[in-house]
Amino acid sequence: MKFPACDDGNQSTRPYDDMFGFYALAVDFDDDDLNAETLNKRIQSLLNNYPDAVPIENLPANEKNRKLKLMGIAPVGQFLNDIDIVSVPQASKIVMYVTTRKLACALS
Repeated sequence: MKFPACDDGNQSTRPYDDMFGFYALAVDFDDDDLNAETLNKRIQSLLNNYPDAVPIENLPANEKNRKLKLMGIAPVGQFLNDIDIVSVPQASKIVMYVTTRKLACALS
């Protein structure tokens, strides 16, 4: 994803652009866009360059239960171990803010 911005702006937000690229790809559920090789490259890039932005997997049952309650979901007939939930780290939340702000600046 590219936004029209000055070179200084693009250079200063490059790490956020990389992280946003991963998250945008990870939540795209269109099978035509699904490319395991590209997603694996993005994951490896996050692991190598931005380990604090990697989603946290294998949450304990009490954490899964807390997150499900926050989302208003009550799983019936399922064990929490069978439900895949990831936690989004704080670094990723900052990515969304920076990317949104960069887009808003580019459009103004």
